[in-house]
Amino acid sequence: MEATVFRRKGIVDQWLLEALLLVVAGFATVSSCVTGVRALTEPRLTVEGLTLATTPTVDVSSSGKFVVEPIGESVLSVFDPAVAQRALASSGWLLLGAVCAVAGWLLWRVLTSLRGGDPFEPANVRRLTVAAALVTVGGVISGVLRSVSDGNLKEAADNAFFREFGTTPLAYGGQIELTPVLVGVALGGIALVYRRAAALRHELDGLV
Repeated sequence: MEATVFRRKGIVDQWLLEALLLVVAGFATVSSCVTGVRALTEPRLTVEGLTLATTPTVDVSSSGKFVVEPIGESVLSVFDPAVAQRALASSGWLLLGAVCAVAGWLLWRVLTSLRGGDPFEPANVRRLTVAAALVTVGGVISGVLRSVSDGNLKEAADNAFFREFGTTPLAYGGQIELTPVLVGVALGGIALVYRRAAALRHELDGLV
């Protein structure tokens, strides 16, 4: 009786873990893809995390299709951006969505393999290794694309402000995202544990 209850609890935990992974991966995939599509279709692009480089004596909060609001911790809005600017702004988010979808599917395959009671099968080692590489490389490239896009929009705004006012109100230092690297390293560590466990099991099978 006690073993049956324990087994049922394990099945419920398995289902909950699989459902949680699907929800998290699905949300990350959909939200990233929606943001990428919006960059292609909405009338403006935005760059957040901007601050005033100087305190100008004239109002330089807008120039043509470039608007900075509010003054201080500012957001740059670029209305009617060029097709290339839209494509660059969208590419990083769409790539991130693809990374979340594929990595989530690989991890889900690892979780479903636990139903058979053999988590250290060679296929899981490959799935975890691919997921680790995908998250690390794809996540970093996605972050670089988004950073380049923000820098490109800020540079275009700077040029417009300089032409009209001889100065620019914008300062943007850019950011380096370490989250994909940390997640990739964690998945790589798990893959290493799986690989060593699979090798140990193979050695023990050879002794029997």
